[in-house]
Amino acid sequence: MRAKIIIAFGLIFTLFLAGSGITVYNLVTTSNRLSYLIGLHEIEDIRQELFSSIQRVSSYVFATPDVFADHLDEILLNTNTMHKAIRRCNDCHHAPGVQQDLDETQQLADRLEKQLGHLTTTVADNEQRHAIQTDAYHASSEILDKVQTMVNVAALTIDRRTEKAMKELHRVYFLVGATLLAALILALLIARHLTKSITAPIDELVNSTRKIADGHWGHQTDFQTTGEFQELIEAFNRMSESLAHKREQEKLHIKRLQDTRKQLVEAEKLTALGTLAGGIAHDFNNILCAMIGHLNILAKQIPQEEKYLKTIATIEKAGFRAADLVKQLLTFARQKPMVRQDTDINKCINDVVQLISNTFDKLIKLNLDLSEQLPAVSGDGAQLEQVIINLCVNARDAMPEGGEISIRTELFEPDQAFRDQHQEARQRPYVLLTVQDTGYGINEKILPRIFDPFFTTKEVGKGTGLGLAMVYGIVQNHEGLCTIASVPGQGTTVKIYLPAIEPQTGKSVLSPSSSLTPTGKTILIVDDEPMVAAMLKTHLESLGCKTMTAENGRIAVDLLRDNKDRIDLIILDINMPVMCGRDAYQHFMRIRPDIPVLVSTGYIMDEDTMEILNMGAQGLLQKPYTMKDVNARIMEIFSRDYGG
Repeated sequence: MRAKIIIAFGLIFTLFLAGSGITVYNLVTTSNRLSYLIGLHEIEDIRQELFSSIQRVSSYVFATPDVFADHLDEILLNTNTMHKAIRRCNDCHHAPGVQQDLDETQQLADRLEKQLGHLTTTVADNEQRHAIQTDAYHASSEILDKVQTMVNVAALTIDRRTEKAMKELHRVYFLVGATLLAALILALLIARHLTKSITAPIDELVNSTRKIADGHWGHQTDFQTTGEFQELIEAFNRMSESLAHKREQEKLHIKRLQDTRKQLVEAEKLTALGTLAGGIAHDFNNILCAMIGHLNILAKQIPQEEKYLKTIATIEKAGFRAADLVKQLLTFARQKPMVRQDTDINKCINDVVQLISNTFDKLIKLNLDLSEQLPAVSGDGAQLEQVIINLCVNARDAMPEGGEISIRTELFEPDQAFRDQHQEARQRPYVLLTVQDTGYGINEKILPRIFDPFFTTKEVGKGTGLGLAMVYGIVQNHEGLCTIASVPGQGTTVKIYLPAIEPQTGKSVLSPSSSLTPTGKTILIVDDEPMVAAMLKTHLESLGCKTMTAENGRIAVDLLRDNKDRIDLIILDINMPVMCGRDAYQHFMRIRPDIPVLVSTGYIMDEDTMEILNMGAQGLLQKPYTMKDVNARIMEIFSRDYGG
């Protein structure tokens, strides 16, 4: 566009320059002609001067000698004036015909001057003088005629050349006007072209910008031009495309944020429920621990008759069923401890299939598609088997009239899209377990709640609603992912993603010596639950131990400080008022660093428990426990002290 503007102004300047040149040339020519005409007009002055001088001389030609002599100076003066006038005419560059007339006039003037000279010398008034006078008069008359003829010719020439000069002057006017008009027309044409070249693409860009402002992201203009505006339009199209791409990225980002927010809400909900379940499990475990412990003590104190022992066994069995329910709650709450080891998921599936194949209805067909050379996963095989059992049981219940359950395993490498959809996914290989059925499916309205605890689609009395919640808790505890998809009338597909690992060598565990007994040992029982403390005190004293009890950590610290050489073992609860088990343990270590401590808690592997175990506690009693569990843990600690 810059080049077009430069060319346009160049054309206008060239036109003005050409017109001005032509005009100046014609003005110079016309000026020369006007100067010549002005010179011709001087002939009239010469004629007047010549006529005047000749008439004055002629007026004295026939005068008497005395009069002629008296006016001789005037006659000589006018004669000189006449010669000067003729010489002025000769100074002009005339045509040959005019020059001839001037020569003849000059001859007549010389002739007149000669006769006047004779009149000056001839005094007598005789015929000779009269002849001289006559000849002088005729000479002056001829001079006047010649001059008049030349003046007439000059007048005609002046008229002709004046007319020609006026025509040339009018032509100059026309050229000036034509040049201005042509320049104006050219300027208008150039302005129109430039306006079209500039405003048209600008208007197109303005309209396109308005369309983008109205929400037409990615709008492209197909306007074609040249130069800088074409580059501008191409840049606009690229910018519009980039804006559309960024808009799509923003929408995707907003969707990801919404998905993440939804996942966070679900995670917070499950975390809150898990915290609630963990709290309930803690208190329930204390109650079960006291109940089962006292049943063990009661079984030794009553008559060893079958009817009594059967009743106690029934109560104990009910207590352990309640303990299993607590374990399910803790598994959902991701608080149940795992025995981590390299686990072959295909082996777990085969073991589960062998178990359920004899219990499921024959109308249900089991299809296995297990990938060979599948890497192991790090986790608890028993819990993973529980996951498979729960999924298969749910699939069976969804097919009351029979159907197919397909179990498939494969190695899965998550891509970027999968990681964007599942924020907890990592860039690592997963073992993918897929359980698919052909049952009646799940309605999409309740599908998002399917992993909620105590939520079930089954009839009252046919399900607790903990099955899939426990599956979700176990998978989360294994740092895995769980997804579910279902179409009503076409079945349900559940996918479990477990992190794959390289095979690891298991560690052997030494069995404690059974030759030692805690008889005579002094054991400090620290527990805020009176029933649990009383149960432990009764049992340990029945084994021949001496016991001390404390209902919180501060009392236990005081007892150890006063009896640090007498106490052989501390059974320490974690969650207590006044001073918790963790703080009490730190005081124990400052008072007597070598004192063995056995941790007892209704919470399973919480932060405080892990911290105490990491600081050096010798073992864990997970509530509820039996008296056999207590004996085994105590014997294990004492066997270490004695090098067993």
